[in-house]
Amino acid sequence: MISLEELESYKEQLKEEVEKGKRLNALLNNKDFKEFILDGYTKDYVLYNLKNSTDTKIPLDVREDYLLKAKGASIFTHYLDGLLVRAEQAKSQLNEIDEETND
Repeated sequence: MISLEELESYKEQLKEEVEKGKRLNALLNNKDFKEFILDGYTKDYVLYNLKNSTDTKIPLDVREDYLLKAKGASIFTHYLDGLLVRAEQAKSQLNEIDEETND
């Protein structure tokens, strides 16, 4: 059985995750962040690098570098998505805990 102190500590951790999700959503909705990061880096930059990674006029080692750059942006996008998922899961867990402890 979990103690009340442990439960409160866990709830605080969950609340921090929810707050991070709110802050990230605010960032994702920021005009400059959208322009430079979401559109510029994770879309335009990726397309540019993918295009160059398949250009046979470019030396193979340079094409590999282009592909690596495209993968980096993809990893960043997965990271952001993961943060949002964790925030939603934390919110759901908080709701479950509140429902169980209010019964």
